[in-house]
Amino acid sequence: MAFEDRGWARDYLPGAGEGRLMLGLLVVIAAAHVVKVLANVFIPGAGDAFHDVGATTVDGFASGELWRPFTYMLLHGGVGHLIWNLLLLGFSGFALERAVGARSALRIFIVAGLVGSLSVFVWLAIGHEGIRTIGASGAIFGVLVALAVVSPELTVLLFFVFPVKIRWLVGGYVAIDAMTALGDGHGRPGSVTTSDVFCHLLGAGTGFVMAWVWPSYVAPYLADAKRRRERAVKDAERRVQLDEAAELDRILAKISDHGLPSLTEAERETLKRESRRRKERS
Repeated sequence: MAFEDRGWARDYLPGAGEGRLMLGLLVVIAAAHVVKVLANVFIPGAGDAFHDVGATTVDGFASGELWRPFTYMLLHGGVGHLIWNLLLLGFSGFALERAVGARSALRIFIVAGLVGSLSVFVWLAIGHEGIRTIGASGAIFGVLVALAVVSPELTVLLFFVFPVKIRWLVGGYVAIDAMTALGDGHGRPGSVTTSDVFCHLLGAGTGFVMAWVWPSYVAPYLADAKRRRERAVKDAERRVQLDEAAELDRILAKISDHGLPSLTEAERETLKRESRRRKERS
């Protein structure tokens, strides 16, 4: 049986003409790491300088270095970190793009990543020293959670062997990070059990809001509010039209009773304005 014919694969592998945006995103993330490695090869220490200028830090935010919440998603600590993120984004990104469209999938990735960059403030707020954060994990967790929301029955093979519903798999990832965060985020320095869990959780929360809360509650409320505003404008315009029609009838009755010379200057302007409108409509 061909790989594409298997039901679980067909759910999230890109078909003909699909997944190009996520494929491009994967290439950009991988290329950024290659550039960093090559820079270190030719100029020792140059690649590490990418982290100095591209990672998210509290000081960077305070200095107005607003590129950092974007660039930190392109930087990774090592090949293992990079490959793990590429694998997660590979299977979840293609699936989300097919489910909600390329623009929406990219929007979820970027917004989740931007919100995830705020984890440096969370880490500082719970009493730790300021750190820097790198990696696309926050954005990817946003994509994962959004996928679990829009396609909860999607089945994937855990360790390429055990079939698991995506909602349980993603729920497990988020639960592990949540338990680590409740333990104050402590763990082996530099590991995923330190400050990264807050980046993951912020990204996951953003994905949930964008995939469930916004379309279920916020978007309908905004649509209703827009309809109410439009209805109010139309009602106001209708009242103005009725008032103008009544005024015109009064003026015409005055002309009939007392003649044109009896009109005031304001009444004459009303007649001229109505005459111009009728000429424009004709």
